[in-house]
Amino acid sequence: MLKYVLGFLLAFMCFSLPAGAAKHEVTVVYWGSADCRWCKLWETSDTGMEKSFVASQDFKKLKYFRVKNARLADDYDQEHFPPGTEWLWEKYEWKEFPHPWRPGWQVFVDRKLVDTYYGTNNWQTKALPRILELLEKSRD
Repeated sequence: MLKYVLGFLLAFMCFSLPAGAAKHEVTVVYWGSADCRWCKLWETSDTGMEKSFVASQDFKKLKYFRVKNARLADDYDQEHFPPGTEWLWEKYEWKEFPHPWRPGWQVFVDRKLVDTYYGTNNWQTKALPRILELLEKSRD
């Protein structure tokens, strides 16, 4: 319980900083598997979901990582984490956040988990609007 209260206070303080304060780092992590048909829907150029996100102006304002393994049934190993995500591997290995379903996106602000989304249906309606909101707040 104390962990959640401290997390809430930290998040509140981060987004209550006065204008001109240091920017906050927004990171989006995509969790996928090669045998996941919904992951393929996100990744394929046919739908353009990931492609349009990566091509957007907002994409340049955040960090984006893809963590992907071969099978939905398997956990991720350290080798599935791209360079620059050692901090994420540690959080994953220590189970500091629920292991994500796939396809899934987790949003971190200053390496603190703030949101988790699952399924391509939630991307446009929930995940992307929230990411844009966090990017706006992070500029303050």
